Amino acid sequence: MRVILNKDYSTLGEEGDTVEVKSGYARNFLFPQGIAVPNTRENQAYFKARSKAIEKRKEEKRLASRSLKEKLENYEVKLVLPTGENGKLFGGVTALMLQDYLLKDGIEVERKKIEVPYHTIKTVGHYTFKVSLYGGEEASVKLIVDAEEKKEDKKSDKKRRAPKKEEVEEVEASESESQDNTEATAESEN
Repeated sequence: MRVILNKDYSTLGEEGDTVEVKSGYARNFLFPQGIAVPNTRENQAYFKARSKAIEKRKEEKRLASRSLKEKLENYEVKLVLPTGENGKLFGGVTALMLQDYLLKDGIEVERKKIEVPYHTIKTVGHYTFKVSLYGGEEASVKLIVDAEEKKEDKKSDKKRRAPKKEEVEEVEASESESQDNTEATAESEN
């Protein structure tokens, strides 16, 4: 069945495009959602009359896409996350995390348009992820994943500190007792 798209739909095309789809898909999904209309003479005439407005809107989207691409190409995402001993992240970096980070800086991108290498990044390092834009364009964005400073540094400082004078005396006393006991057993064996 041939239908005319009433609005942009990523898997089929852009507003005003005529596409071929299965009749059940058109009747049960595209028509009720308002995504498409039947390909009739009346609808063809309606979209032909709106073609200039549709083209103008497409051009605006292309320009916005180009400026967003330039902005993303010069942008660097830096995430500081908790890690294990050998640089493995607790969890991972996902498209949702990247979308939230970009949104905090005022860059609005759909999560499904963010392509993370290996679907999830699980180690510290430098990466590049892609963002799909309008008209098949893609932007490559730099990503740096760093390890969070560990809170265990305070505990390790306690372990590394110099022993107190009392502790040294206790250790020396226990060593001299064990040495006396060793000498006493050696004499009794002779």
